[in-house]
Amino acid sequence: MKLKTIINVSERSAPYQVNKGYIFGVLLSLAQFNLTYGFFALIAFLPSLKLRKLPPEFLLIAFLLIIQIVWLWSINLFYSSKSWFNMLQISVGSTILIIMLFVDLSTKFIEKMLKSIYLLFIFDFLFNLSIYIYGTDPLGRGAAIRPGDFFPRVGGIFGHPFYSVNISTSALIAGAFVKNRKLILLAIIGLVINGTFRSPLMLVLTGMAFFLCSNRFKLKNIIMISTLFILSVIAATYLTALENSDFVSGNFLRVAAWTNSIQHIVENPFFGTHTFEKGGFQDMNLDTILDYGIAESYYLQLAQDFGIIPAILSFYVLYLLLKLNLRSFYHNQRKSSVPAALAIIVITDSFYGTYFGSVLTTFVYASLCISYRDSIKVSKESHIKILENI
Repeated sequence: MKLKTIINVSERSAPYQVNKGYIFGVLLSLAQFNLTYGFFALIAFLPSLKLRKLPPEFLLIAFLLIIQIVWLWSINLFYSSKSWFNMLQISVGSTILIIMLFVDLSTKFIEKMLKSIYLLFIFDFLFNLSIYIYGTDPLGRGAAIRPGDFFPRVGGIFGHPFYSVNISTSALIAGAFVKNRKLILLAIIGLVINGTFRSPLMLVLTGMAFFLCSNRFKLKNIIMISTLFILSVIAATYLTALENSDFVSGNFLRVAAWTNSIQHIVENPFFGTHTFEKGGFQDMNLDTILDYGIAESYYLQLAQDFGIIPAILSFYVLYLLLKLNLRSFYHNQRKSSVPAALAIIVITDSFYGTYFGSVLTTFVYASLCISYRDSIKVSKESHIKILENI
């Protein structure tokens, strides 16, 4: 009688456990409308998920992330005066990674979560499609287009091209994880119709990452190819910026941001520069970049504002996660190549892009590359062989 009761309770509770993935995905989507309250709502929801002790493979990563966060807040305390909100934005990526080290997510949970995020992409895509058809989105906003752009820079539901690109990329990752070709195709279209330079770059990088994982390239070769890709992006950006000398292009502003941030890093390599203007701004132009210290790179922004140490720590953490996820996939601890591919995308894109660091995309990254329960289950006997092969 007791056994039958236990079975019935288990059967009734199983759908609720699965539905948590949907709920978490919806909370992630809603968090984009108000990042402050949305972030704390997500944190409050996490204790309801399955938690775990810190796996030994993540011990070094947790230690490095804690050092980085302490460094960021210490620099702000002694040298800067950024608001609590700004500091939360800056340290949110590392904070999410630390939290997700203790969360255990199943394949079913992640599938449900990603389907909820894909619903956000559908709305975002429809907003962009409305601009192409009617000239404005449902909220009456048009698209920006700079000289040299082939397509308008559509901003999606949140009115910003970078957010729209990140949402489309997350949808592409979701489609690949659930193995739905129609979803993948629609996400690719979402990237193609966005005129910002980040969109084709992300599309090419994503294709490259899946190709490298599917063909089981060794880690050293992946690093080499990713480095060549980064150098190609930098070279192409510089060349196109020089060609369009008759007007200020997006790539010209990007080059200005890179060179300005590098100059400040050279001048203040350990504690960063703290003389930039604070607060919001209206238009993105050369004066805005110089006055507000916009670096157009996750690593450069950290190094410019807080010194090279947190930037190095961040890169090394992403490198360790790349190594662990490749190891897990290559040695059949995980069937899906998506986490390993996403690890390549994030560590590479962070040199010039914005995917890592926002609430939505960082939670997607952490869920797949850290909390996915099928990952990193390697016996002690095979541990040394695995490291040698990778």
